[in-house]
Amino acid sequence: MRKVKKVLIICFILFLATTFIVKEANAASTSGIKITTEAGLDGKVMDGKGFMLKVTIENKEKDFKGDLLIPYSPSYDIGGQTLVPVDIPANSKKTYTVTIPGISSDSNYTSNKMKLYRDSWQKGEEVSFTGVKELRLTLISDQTLGILTDQYDKFKNLRKLSSSSIFTTELLKEDIPDQALGLETLSYLMVDQFSLTELSEEQQLAIKKWIEKGGILITGATTNGKQAYGNLESLMPLAFGNEEEIPLSGIDTKTKEQEKITAFRSSLTDSSDAITIHNEHPLVAKKNLGEGKIIQTSFSLSDSTLLNWQDFNSWMENLLQTENTRITANYQYSGNPLSNLYYQFVESNEYFKSSTITTGLLLIILAGYLLVIVPILYFILRKYDKREHAWWIIPCLSILLSLGMFITGAKDKIKNPQLNEMGIYQYSNNYLSGYQATTLLSNKSGDFALTFDQDTYTPFPYLGYGELQVKAIKNEKVKSSEIIFPEVEYWSSRTMYGKTSMPMEGGFSHDFAVTEKDISGTITNLYPFDFSKVFIWSGNEKIELGSIKSGETKNVQVTHSNKYFSRPSGNGYGYYIYDYNGHDLKEFRELVAESMVLSTDYYFNNISTGDSMLVAITNEDIVNVGIASEKETKNSTNLIMEPIILTNHFPGAFTINEGNMEQKLTVIEGAIYSENYQNNDISLEDGEYLYTLQIPKSYDIKSLSFDSLTVQPNGNPGVTYNIYNKETDSYEKITSLFKVDEDKVSAYLDENKIINMKVVKATNGDPYIQLPSVKIKGEIKE
Repeated sequence: MRKVKKVLIICFILFLATTFIVKEANAASTSGIKITTEAGLDGKVMDGKGFMLKVTIENKEKDFKGDLLIPYSPSYDIGGQTLVPVDIPANSKKTYTVTIPGISSDSNYTSNKMKLYRDSWQKGEEVSFTGVKELRLTLISDQTLGILTDQYDKFKNLRKLSSSSIFTTELLKEDIPDQALGLETLSYLMVDQFSLTELSEEQQLAIKKWIEKGGILITGATTNGKQAYGNLESLMPLAFGNEEEIPLSGIDTKTKEQEKITAFRSSLTDSSDAITIHNEHPLVAKKNLGEGKIIQTSFSLSDSTLLNWQDFNSWMENLLQTENTRITANYQYSGNPLSNLYYQFVESNEYFKSSTITTGLLLIILAGYLLVIVPILYFILRKYDKREHAWWIIPCLSILLSLGMFITGAKDKIKNPQLNEMGIYQYSNNYLSGYQATTLLSNKSGDFALTFDQDTYTPFPYLGYGELQVKAIKNEKVKSSEIIFPEVEYWSSRTMYGKTSMPMEGGFSHDFAVTEKDISGTITNLYPFDFSKVFIWSGNEKIELGSIKSGETKNVQVTHSNKYFSRPSGNGYGYYIYDYNGHDLKEFRELVAESMVLSTDYYFNNISTGDSMLVAITNEDIVNVGIASEKETKNSTNLIMEPIILTNHFPGAFTINEGNMEQKLTVIEGAIYSENYQNNDISLEDGEYLYTLQIPKSYDIKSLSFDSLTVQPNGNPGVTYNIYNKETDSYEKITSLFKVDEDKVSAYLDENKIINMKVVKATNGDPYIQLPSVKIKGEIKE
């Protein structure tokens, strides 16, 4: 017996020793891998925006092949992991360049660590490594100016702009990523004394896509456009002629400097607009490209006289701030637009139509079973003296009835996985851009990969409140990318959503004649989509035009109740009012999409005009999303909007308030965190701003006479307003109710019928203010 005990003890000790040795061996086998990272611009990354990450892996042991998962989280409730396949031979080092969709200050990114797997993340074992476990970076909320040049020292003065909200950095050729997403940390890209043809085709395409998604490219003049601008040459706003000498005062009329620089006598290319004109020729021009733009000067930005000009910095900074198309990210004071979008829009995409059995029908079936089927069965069996068969007939009937009820309720979920798609888009400058939500409803358990074109769609997986412990994985492929949702349960949903942008020749072509009560004429659908519903939204009125197929021209004869046309208005809380509660799902989805039209100021910065909106709804795909290796069932609801100018030429009295004007806030010094003109709520850093209000284009200025202009500050302590008087060429301080009558109104409207006000904010950190109420009264004459 003692011998048996000794043998058992020895075996137990040997087992422990063997386990310890194996663990030590495994640890030793992976301790030879070291990972270091370099993020963004010298470690600086724009809060919540995409950036380029360099990952260096050093392997001091045997050959290693596997997967590296890098976490990202552009907001607290969206995020995932980027998949990087790695292959590092023994005793070697490799650097991988990875595009990360974003890290946000309102997410717990510091608690998420990178994971390394031998072989694959799906079947391989997780291994340990030394070095960096989580991304090391500094989140900034400043706008960023990247300068791509061979002579960065010439621009040393731009490194210290007077505004603290613009961060300037040098860019090298290798700093330009292959994907537009990696450039999101940049607000502006200046290119001078550098040929874009030195970049790869992928890098040049990334710059173009970055512009389309809201970036601003600034470049100067050159005699060799094809070499300097590469694939962007055809998009430049200026065409150059002969050289000439111009004074610095021609660039900026506020300066008295008469020193001259060399410029080209230029002309505008198609669809371009002049910013600065000298002697009837554009010196600075811009061309919109999607949501962004290209700004070009007719002179070199590295001209020595220009760089030595004492006002060069302030001129450049004013140009950047005036043309800025993006809101500065600072989620401490303003909600992340992507997070807010979920509750306003995306959540409604998670409802699926299904066949259900109502409570009433269920009670009828139960009553019929108990009161009809069982008694009938009893009498039938008794008649044929077969009552002993009741023991198997009744259970079988119960099973068949249960199966019938199950199949009726689950038939939509069994055959194929389902995809719900909802999108809201704006059409402008031959580009369709907006936001798309995609929700998967599984028909089985397992991994589901949703495929998409990353050039047009940048989706982020929704995490909710952290209930999804296994984060989705982004896998970039050559032809298309995919978001993999691992370990999806039976009949469970997963959601992803994000921005979209794509070039599109189309839009609506219309020829309308309008009166105080009627709209008549024709409208042509040049989109590649059939629309089930088209209407004009003016004020609180939706003027239905019916359905229009792709390529169809339709005659229009409709009435409207509001005398004058204006921007869409409403309560702004559509998705709260239109609660689903089992009602018509198609109607519910359309109403939610329509409610988003009232949020265009927040999500579409370049569409906040004072004009009416042409709105169309289609049930066709706009962004193509599929399920890898699966045949899915789709349900799509997509809304497209574009401004429409219907002239208000009807004689009579009119009143225009600030909500019906084209509003814009430009930074002089400070930063804008969020804008919501629908509710007149703004979130700003302490500083100085230019606030402009323009009478809508729907009003024929020549036929207007003005009775009064009223400006009423909303009583924000620490905020002062000053209105510009063109007759005295000065700003007048507004201390309380400001009102002028009749002839004096024109003194406060410039030649473009714009009211200019300076906003000075000094509230010691409280960002929230309400802009003043503005009202213009007058008359339209025949």
